[in-house]
Amino acid sequence: MLREVCRQHHAWQAEGVPLLPIALKVSIAQLRRPEFSQTFRTIMTGEGVDPRWITIEITESIIMDNAELFGRMLSELLRTARAFPSTISEPGFRA
Repeated sequence: MLREVCRQHHAWQAEGVPLLPIALKVSIAQLRRPEFSQTFRTIMTGEGVDPRWITIEITESIIMDNAELFGRMLSELLRTARAFPSTISEPGFRA
């Protein structure tokens, strides 16, 4: 799914379409994959998409029901994000 989103985003950019941020909902199955953050980075880089345009959405239930897994994944994404900025959001969160 991420690869197709990145391809479409890149195509819009090449056509001169004004770009908007894209939110991509991530499932618990995807987060359980140990290579998730590296795969994310590899696809984004390979497709030539600026990661600031992509937001990873993680539902509150995934966060609450899988706190330890989420903590590990978040730590990994934050390490990756230092050189590869992207956004992580919880769509139901309101500050």
